[in-house]
Amino acid sequence: MAKDMLGVDISGIWSTKSVTINGRKITLSGFIQDLKADAEDPGESDDILMYSCYPAKGFSWGDTSPEMECLSAAICFYLEEDWVMMRYFIKELQKLPQTDTHVAFTDEELNAGYWMSEELFAQEFGSFMKKLGAVPFLDLDREKTNPN
Repeated sequence: MAKDMLGVDISGIWSTKSVTINGRKITLSGFIQDLKADAEDPGESDDILMYSCYPAKGFSWGDTSPEMECLSAAICFYLEEDWVMMRYFIKELQKLPQTDTHVAFTDEELNAGYWMSEELFAQEFGSFMKKLGAVPFLDLDREKTNPN
Protein backbone atom coordinates (compact mmCIF):
# COMPACT_ATOMS: atom_id res chain seq x y z
CA MET A 1 0.00 0.00 0.00
CA ALA A 2 1.21 3.50 -0.79
CA LYS A 3 2.30 5.53 2.20
CA ASP A 4 0.78 8.90 3.00
CA MET A 5 2.24 11.33 0.52
CA LEU A 6 2.40 15.07 0.37
CA GLY A 7 2.01 17.00 -2.84
CA VAL A 8 5.14 18.08 -4.65
CA ASP A 9 6.19 21.24 -6.41
CA ILE A 10 9.20 21.03 -8.76
CA SER A 11 10.80 23.92 -10.62
CA GLY A 12 13.77 23.94 -12.93
CA ILE A 13 15.81 26.62 -14.69
CA TRP A 14 17.00 25.19 -18.02
CA SER A 15 20.04 27.46 -18.53
CA THR A 16 21.61 26.46 -15.21
CA LYS A 17 19.84 23.10 -14.75
CA SER A 18 19.07 24.22 -11.20
CA VAL A 19 16.14 22.47 -9.55
CA THR A 20 14.00 23.08 -6.50
CA ILE A 21 11.73 20.48 -4.90
CA ASN A 22 9.12 21.97 -2.59
CA GLY A 23 11.26 25.09 -2.32
CA ARG A 24 14.50 23.24 -1.54
CA LYS A 25 17.30 23.81 -4.04
CA ILE A 26 19.03 20.56 -4.98
CA THR A 27 22.22 19.86 -6.90
CA LEU A 28 23.71 16.66 -8.26
CA SER A 29 26.70 16.77 -5.93
CA GLY A 30 24.50 17.58 -2.92
CA PHE A 31 22.14 14.72 -3.78
CA ILE A 32 25.02 12.25 -4.05
CA GLN A 33 26.40 13.39 -0.69
CA ASP A 34 22.97 13.22 0.97
CA LEU A 35 22.26 9.77 -0.49
CA LYS A 36 25.57 8.38 0.76
CA ALA A 37 25.12 9.99 4.20
CA ASP A 38 21.60 8.54 4.49
CA ALA A 39 22.71 4.96 3.80
CA GLU A 40 22.26 2.70 6.80
CA ASP A 41 24.68 0.12 5.39
CA PRO A 42 27.86 0.71 3.36
CA GLY A 43 27.13 0.55 -0.36
CA GLU A 44 23.35 0.62 0.16
CA SER A 45 22.85 3.26 -2.53
CA ASP A 46 25.55 2.07 -4.94
CA ASP A 47 23.09 0.78 -7.55
CA ILE A 48 21.24 4.13 -7.78
CA LEU A 49 24.53 6.00 -7.97
CA MET A 50 26.21 3.68 -10.48
CA TYR A 51 23.33 3.31 -12.91
CA SER A 52 21.50 6.61 -12.54
CA CYS A 53 23.82 9.29 -11.24
CA TYR A 54 27.50 8.67 -11.90
CA PRO A 55 27.06 9.03 -15.67
CA ALA A 56 25.16 12.31 -15.07
CA LYS A 57 26.76 15.73 -15.28
CA GLY A 58 23.83 17.54 -13.62
CA PHE A 59 20.05 17.38 -13.84
CA SER A 60 17.85 17.45 -16.94
CA TRP A 61 14.25 16.98 -18.08
CA GLY A 62 12.45 16.54 -21.38
CA ASP A 63 14.76 13.75 -22.57
CA THR A 64 15.92 10.22 -21.73
CA SER A 65 19.37 11.09 -20.38
CA PRO A 66 21.15 9.86 -17.26
CA GLU A 67 20.72 13.42 -15.96
CA MET A 68 16.94 13.07 -16.16
CA GLU A 69 17.01 9.62 -14.53
CA CYS A 70 19.16 10.97 -11.72
CA LEU A 71 16.70 13.82 -11.17
CA SER A 72 13.89 11.28 -10.81
CA ALA A 73 15.98 9.48 -8.16
CA ALA A 74 16.59 12.78 -6.36
CA ILE A 75 12.86 13.53 -6.33
CA CYS A 76 12.16 10.13 -4.76
CA PHE A 77 14.92 10.63 -2.21
CA TYR A 78 13.92 14.12 -1.08
CA LEU A 79 10.22 13.25 -0.97
CA GLU A 80 11.06 10.03 0.92
CA GLU A 81 9.23 7.98 -1.71
CA ASP A 82 9.89 4.35 -2.57
CA TRP A 83 12.48 3.96 -5.34
CA VAL A 84 9.81 2.29 -7.46
CA MET A 85 8.39 5.81 -7.98
CA MET A 86 11.35 6.61 -10.24
CA ARG A 87 9.28 5.00 -13.02
CA TYR A 88 6.52 7.56 -12.51
CA PHE A 89 8.82 10.56 -12.28
CA ILE A 90 10.81 9.44 -15.34
CA LYS A 91 7.60 9.35 -17.41
CA GLU A 92 6.54 12.75 -16.11
CA LEU A 93 9.97 14.39 -16.54
CA GLN A 94 10.23 13.11 -20.12
CA LYS A 95 7.03 15.02 -21.00
CA LEU A 96 8.43 18.39 -19.88
CA PRO A 97 9.85 20.87 -22.40
CA GLN A 98 13.57 21.60 -22.26
CA THR A 99 12.96 25.11 -20.99
CA ASP A 100 12.37 26.68 -17.59
CA THR A 101 9.72 24.50 -16.05
CA HIS A 102 7.37 24.15 -13.15
CA VAL A 103 5.28 21.10 -12.35
CA ALA A 104 3.18 20.16 -9.35
CA PHE A 105 1.64 16.85 -8.37
CA THR A 106 -1.26 16.41 -5.99
CA ASP A 107 -1.48 13.66 -3.39
CA GLU A 108 -3.93 11.84 -5.65
CA GLU A 109 -1.58 12.02 -8.64
CA LEU A 110 1.31 10.73 -6.55
CA ASN A 111 -0.80 7.88 -5.21
CA ALA A 112 -1.89 6.91 -8.75
CA GLY A 113 1.77 7.20 -9.84
CA TYR A 114 2.80 4.87 -7.04
CA TRP A 115 0.39 2.15 -8.17
CA MET A 116 1.35 2.66 -11.82
CA SER A 117 5.01 2.28 -10.82
CA GLU A 118 4.28 -0.90 -8.85
CA GLU A 119 2.49 -2.37 -11.87
CA LEU A 120 5.37 -1.46 -14.21
CA PHE A 121 7.85 -3.00 -11.79
CA ALA A 122 5.79 -6.19 -11.60
CA GLN A 123 5.73 -6.41 -15.41
CA GLU A 124 9.48 -5.77 -15.66
CA PHE A 125 10.23 -8.32 -12.95
CA GLY A 126 7.94 -10.90 -14.55
CA SER A 127 9.64 -10.44 -17.93
CA PHE A 128 13.07 -10.72 -16.35
CA MET A 129 12.15 -13.90 -14.49
CA LYS A 130 10.61 -15.39 -17.65
CA LYS A 131 13.90 -14.81 -19.48
CA LEU A 132 15.61 -16.76 -16.70
CA GLY A 133 13.15 -19.62 -17.20
CA ALA A 134 11.29 -19.15 -13.93
CA VAL A 135 7.77 -20.52 -13.74
CA PRO A 136 5.15 -18.11 -12.35
CA PHE A 137 3.37 -19.23 -9.18
CA LEU A 138 0.03 -19.20 -10.95
CA ASP A 139 1.33 -21.73 -13.48
CA LEU A 140 2.50 -23.99 -10.65
CA ASP A 141 -0.92 -23.81 -9.03
CA ARG A 142 -2.60 -24.62 -12.35
CA GLU A 143 -0.33 -27.66 -12.79
CA LYS A 144 -1.40 -28.97 -9.37
CA THR A 145 -5.09 -28.70 -10.24
CA ASN A 146 -4.86 -29.73 -13.92
CA PRO A 147 -1.91 -32.11 -14.36
CA ASN A 148 -1.33 -32.92 -18.07
